[in-house]
Amino acid sequence: MEHMTRLLLKGIHYTYSDGTEAISGIDIEIARGEFAGILGYNGSGKTTLLKIMDGLIKDIQGSVLLDGENIRNLAPREIYKKNGKSSSRIPTISFLPPRYSRMWPSVR
Repeated sequence: MEHMTRLLLKGIHYTYSDGTEAISGIDIEIARGEFAGILGYNGSGKTTLLKIMDGLIKDIQGSVLLDGENIRNLAPREIYKKNGKSSSRIPTISFLPPRYSRMWPSVR
């Protein structure tokens, strides 16, 4: 049977070099054929999370598996070949009213 998990993020933490905590304790599982969205305030970590998912940021705590392979072991070309395109082409929502952002308090 084919592995159904396409992308798996476990215990993702990322801090910028200036000490700013960008991502803290993110766990995401996206199944093959499933669509997902990332919503949040400006500066809440959406683009950073996409860069982590795309393998552009690799110095993270936690693990990112694409089709069961750790993306730290894959070159960008291999990641893009698996995806068929760069996730940086996926538009992000740059504004979200406060009442909706409270639904996802763990994404900062």
